[in-house]
Amino acid sequence: MNQFPQQSSALTFVIRIWQTWSLSGSHWRGRIEHLQSGRYAAFEDLDQILAFIRYHGGLEENPSFDRREDDTGALP
Repeated sequence: MNQFPQQSSALTFVIRIWQTWSLSGSHWRGRIEHLQSGRYAAFEDLDQILAFIRYHGGLEENPSFDRREDDTGALP
């Protein structure tokens, strides 16, 4: 009898990163989306990306991000 291995839940994220410029210089910002839940967040540093991924992977209980309703790149 063939036994199939138990499938794990997939975690799929789309990360969009862009550079912005101002008089004070340039910096990177972006948006991350968890495709299975449809939740997304804007970010300005790698720690925010990792917090989002940890939360959606079940590794963090208190998210430090909010769902955004637009894709303008503006941060709260």
